[in-house]
Amino acid sequence: MAEIKANGDELINCGESMIALCDDYLTQINNLFDSLSKLNKTGWSGRAADGYVSKLVMDRKRFTEFGDYLKMYGKVIKNTGDNVNRIIAKWDDK
Repeated sequence: MAEIKANGDELINCGESMIALCDDYLTQINNLFDSLSKLNKTGWSGRAADGYVSKLVMDRKRFTEFGDYLKMYGKVIKNTGDNVNRIIAKWDDK
């Protein structure tokens, strides 16, 4: 039989930290792309600037999807910790 060693509380803490970091990451990414989207109106003008700004939508999407996937992974880790603790509590009640 396999032996499993897991610390549910540590998994929960790790998941919560990962979720919080992803929230910070997404805030910073949105601030960055909000700033860059105004570039062609403030510091750079012309067709090249307009072309650059028009491509930012896809770049923002990729970066935010990355943050969203990492955040989902953090939720999975947190849920795993919750499940470990729930299973251990059931065994302790027997």
